[in-house]
Amino acid sequence: MIESLFSKNAVNNLRNSFKASAAGNRWFWNSVFGFFGLTTRAAENHLEKCSDSESPSLSILFIGNSFTYYDNMPLHFSKLAKLRFPNKEFKVYFQAGPGMFLGQHTEDERTMNTLMKSGKWDYVVLQDQSGAALRPLPTMTMKSNLKWFDKRIKQIHGKTALFMTWSDLDQPQDQVPISKGYREAAQELKAILIPAGELFLEVSQKSPEITLYDEDRHHPGHYGAFLVACLAEAILLHTHDELLDIANKRKNGHIPPLQDPFEQKLLEYADECAIREKSGTQ
Repeated sequence: MIESLFSKNAVNNLRNSFKASAAGNRWFWNSVFGFFGLTTRAAENHLEKCSDSESPSLSILFIGNSFTYYDNMPLHFSKLAKLRFPNKEFKVYFQAGPGMFLGQHTEDERTMNTLMKSGKWDYVVLQDQSGAALRPLPTMTMKSNLKWFDKRIKQIHGKTALFMTWSDLDQPQDQVPISKGYREAAQELKAILIPAGELFLEVSQKSPEITLYDEDRHHPGHYGAFLVACLAEAILLHTHDELLDIANKRKNGHIPPLQDPFEQKLLEYADECAIREKSGTQ
């Protein structure tokens, strides 16, 4: 997008300059991408409390945009966590606004208050705008913003998790750069990765009868949001061995299935993906 406006040499010079001082130029590049239409007004950024507890076993905060809040994905996460851990209490919030980039969240007092002044967060799940990892310059900005958040998450003794976005239904090839950007960022930060985009593509190809996308072929529909919630729950709340044990119990009929057969299938897909991710065979 932005690269088409400059010569190849100019783009390379900009990229090298960014690498040399990414942290110092984070605000500048957020402004540049905003000027070229890559950001939107964050006036609707709001906080939603999906589950609350004065003494939770775990506290999870999701920060993102409509990819996070469509069909109230964090609420699905909260309900599934309670189903699989009935004796634990969870605090699950999300802070999100339509079309928001992480760069906008860094400059939004509401997001900062939720992150830094709303008690302890065990996990903070970061989701950038869906096009942020599609091209080199926006990807570098995304990484810089992720690093900015990671520093503050560590200050509150939390763990950073990256919510990998997915390509549009009609553009599956876009998943390659999206995955690359998020996997590189996770490795650089030593952060937890929730590979939702890769699982979206896998399920779309293996089980096309399950409609993951909304009618716009971009946002998640009900089943897409449920799939993401299942994967986040499996990645964040279970060890590799625990997931293997769940799979064995499910196979032997010791765990009752969910009422909705599609939701049950998606839960199994998510657990399998999490097992691969945790074993390094993804």
